[in-house]
Amino acid sequence: MIAGRFILCLRDRPIGVEELQVDLAGGRLRVEAETCIDVGRTHLRQTLCAEYDARLRPAWCKVRATIDSRCIECDITFEASRVVVRVSGAAGPVLREIPLTCSPVLLVDNCFATHALASLAAAAAGPLPAGHGAPTRYLAAPAGETLTVSPGRQPVLLGGETYPPPTVTLDLLPDLQEHAWIETSWVDRLAIPQAHLRADWVPGKSDHQAEARA
Repeated sequence: MIAGRFILCLRDRPIGVEELQVDLAGGRLRVEAETCIDVGRTHLRQTLCAEYDARLRPAWCKVRATIDSRCIECDITFEASRVVVRVSGAAGPVLREIPLTCSPVLLVDNCFATHALASLAAAAAGPLPAGHGAPTRYLAAPAGETLTVSPGRQPVLLGGETYPPPTVTLDLLPDLQEHAWIETSWVDRLAIPQAHLRADWVPGKSDHQAEARA
């Protein structure tokens, strides 16, 4: 069982927190995350519930988000050969089917737990050492974009600091990299230098989590 929170910082300024609980039951991981972000006049409140198998392959995910006064719901189902994405909001319901061309990872916007689990899955799969073939490819859902994962690149410069080499680097876009530092069995830090964004892990249940479980 994993419990704790990611402290979210933009340009070294705290902007929010993500409370996280991961439980193991019947050989599957049940993930519950609640994210609160405040940047200027924009306020985001998001909840996520997802399930992964023992190899960290996502099975399904439900997201409910409120951005200021706008509400969005997204249900994602991972099947053998496709990902089914159902989105509902002010623009009405949208259904997308994404064919699986390579192994999938779940990467939900503004949910750092999904990025942490994607990094763990990539690290467990054993990315090829630098200079020995092409980086490992994954399909990121619900975006439907292909991303590559490679051994951590150094140095990582963020907020005037130089961080030690990360464990893995995810190429979210050609000019946008996300770095993950994995300590033992969990992610200690996520960082996207181009966006000046950092998420630091703090283990242990918060008062909010304890009250929710009571």
